[in-house]
Parts: sequence; C-alpha cells; structure tokens
Amino acid sequence: MIGSRANTEAEKISTTTIKVDERVCALTVFDEEFGRNVFAFHADDLEVFDWLIPEKGYDYVIEKRRREMDELS
Repeated sequence: MIGSRANTEAEKISTTTIKVDERVCALTVFDEEFGRNVFAFHADDLEVFDWLIPEKGYDYVIEKRRREMDELS
C-alpha cells in the first residue's frame, strides 16, 4: 500500500484561534505651520491618553461627525 502505516495511531488534530486586536487610537493635532496631523497609536495606549489629556475636545468631535453624516446624506 502506498502511504499506509499499519498498526499506528494518527496524531490528534487541534485548532487554535488567535484574535489580533487591530484597533487604533488616533490623535489629531492642529498646527498653524504644518496643518492637521494624525498620529495612530495602539488601542491599549488610550488609557495613557485619558490620564495625560483628561479634557478632550468632545464638542469638536461631535460637530465633525455631524458634518460628515450631513455630507453622506
């Protein structure tokens, strides 16, 4: 027989699922000389930003999202 192994047990097959976190934390910086710059950080860095920059421009973010939604409709 071709490819046969008599009197042996087959190895057990196992499956492993690996979940990769691809989220990012984006920091947008406005500068008069260089304009708008966006820096991407790993999502785990969000806690550091919350500690370093507790007061964020939420009003700006909300207004920007509203404008983007208006443009889509």
